[in-house]
Amino acid sequence: MSYYLIGMTNTANPAAMKDYVERVRPMVENHGGQFVLEAAIEQVMEGAFPATNGVVMRFDSAEAAQRWYSSPEYIELKKVRTDNGESILVLARPYNSDE
Repeated sequence: MSYYLIGMTNTANPAAMKDYVERVRPMVENHGGQFVLEAAIEQVMEGAFPATNGVVMRFDSAEAAQRWYSSPEYIELKKVRTDNGESILVLARPYNSDE
């Protein structure tokens, strides 16, 4: 069954976040993850989170996603994201998945 990490950020420093994005991609892929969607947020339709960017990543299991998130190399890189804006990241599994 696939699991998805869904993230939204409100970036205060676009240059730092560009570096983060370039460095995070191989980390995700090395942990078996795949980027499904990377997008600029056009409009927040509901809620108060002022997101500027969004991402959806797919992993083969919740454990694989958690291994990536808690890996020493990502813990170090995560500081770039958290120091340069606000974000939310959730792990989700599809309802009624046939996988």
